[in-house]
Amino acid sequence: MAYHKIPRKFDCPEISSDLKNRLLYSDDIDNGVIGKIAEIMGTSKRTVYATLDGDIKLSLDFLHAATVATNGDPAICKYLEPDGFHLKKNVENSIPDKATLAEECLDDLPSLARYHAVLSARPRARQVEVELARNAAIYELEQNFNKWLEEG
Repeated sequence: MAYHKIPRKFDCPEISSDLKNRLLYSDDIDNGVIGKIAEIMGTSKRTVYATLDGDIKLSLDFLHAATVATNGDPAICKYLEPDGFHLKKNVENSIPDKATLAEECLDDLPSLARYHAVLSARPRARQVEVELARNAAIYELEQNFNKWLEEG
């Protein structure tokens, strides 16, 4: 696929509609996500709703804010990922939240257990559930690495 430059703001009702359904009506998304997007963008919730309704053109900034607010939900990330690529969280942003490396390592267990539970769920879990659980586990592991670097 050839590279196509996307303007900073663009009109794409299909993406707006898909985002609206995902952000407002999905059980997988936190209820406060609209507020988080507004906070990240420095706008009001009304502006976020207007963008989802198609009254305001989508922007790359909006897609970025939605990706961050949903903690990298694959259904949202796909609009920023070219075919064959995957967005990765900046390791610098995974700040350790425990005092020692041992405590940080113990802190991984719930997210790893959740990831393994989702993988082995019957009936089979949806891909988005697996990817969200995987992202959470990776985030915890990155915190371990950063704590290890800190303790040098």
